[in-house]
Amino acid sequence: MEMIFQTKDIWTRPILPVWAVGTVLAVCFFCFVTSCILRGGRGKEMVFKSIRILVALILVFIINLRPMHAGDQADLETRNLDILFVVDTTISMWAQDYNGTQERIEGVKADCAYIMEQLAGANFALIRFDNRAQILTPFTQDVRNVTDAFDTIRSPDRDYALGSDLSAPYSKMEELLRSSEQKEDRRTILFFVSDGEITNGAVLTPYTGLAHYLDSGAVLGYGTAEGGRMRESGYTSYVYDAGTGQAAVSKIDENNLRQIAKDLGIDYLYMDRPDRVDAVIAYARQIARTTVSEAKIETFDDTYFYYAAPLLCILLFLLVRQVTKRKL
Repeated sequence: MEMIFQTKDIWTRPILPVWAVGTVLAVCFFCFVTSCILRGGRGKEMVFKSIRILVALILVFIINLRPMHAGDQADLETRNLDILFVVDTTISMWAQDYNGTQERIEGVKADCAYIMEQLAGANFALIRFDNRAQILTPFTQDVRNVTDAFDTIRSPDRDYALGSDLSAPYSKMEELLRSSEQKEDRRTILFFVSDGEITNGAVLTPYTGLAHYLDSGAVLGYGTAEGGRMRESGYTSYVYDAGTGQAAVSKIDENNLRQIAKDLGIDYLYMDRPDRVDAVIAYARQIARTTVSEAKIETFDDTYFYYAAPLLCILLFLLVRQVTKRKL
């Protein structure tokens, strides 16, 4: 609803129509007073009861107004950036060799959150892949939606994991990149995230056919040459190689990652901390057309909770008083 009241520093945005709430509260107070009179109420006790109820109803009325103070002013800006995350979610991405003994996927989530924070205002999309690909979110400015999608990523069950295939996301990538290209004056950034392993015997499909869709981006590599062990999904035990009986170890394959980067015409970055992507972020800001409004937009801070506290105290007092009377 529109704000219906404004002073220099105070605004209101009613939750429910003021006339409706005012009418209901007035009827409630009239009924209460009438009931007291019919029951023979008189003197100071009736006056105090009426005052308590009146104050409670006034507080309800004020809370419904949703009073606000004018807050700080902020620049309104938008960027014409579409940023696509393509994330490897095979079981090897849960290997424990990121920044010591962290799981690779934890590093991925932290680094992608850093990118979204640094490029706030852009549109983000997320594709996950193992032996097949899935679009978790199309391009959206709702960062919370993308963050929630990252949070849904779980380690695949070893019994159902069918291996890594770095070619799997190609068609889904093309679908989203083509949609970005169709938007007017759009800049498209890609972050392809993987450890580079191919474990299903597939041959890496060239990504050269997607290069013309991109304005910038990077292939982000995770893992180490020494490798890391992986825990069973939902268990504390580690994954073991069925053939050798030894603990399975996943190692980064930078050759595959560099090849994908070369095909796409973007950089390859080995990720051991978020700021490795700072140069890509800086270039993305440079190529983005940023529109800043000439006027500042006003922000508002809710203050209705100041009135909720005394209302709660009155209600608790009335409740305790009623319970005490019944016991007596």
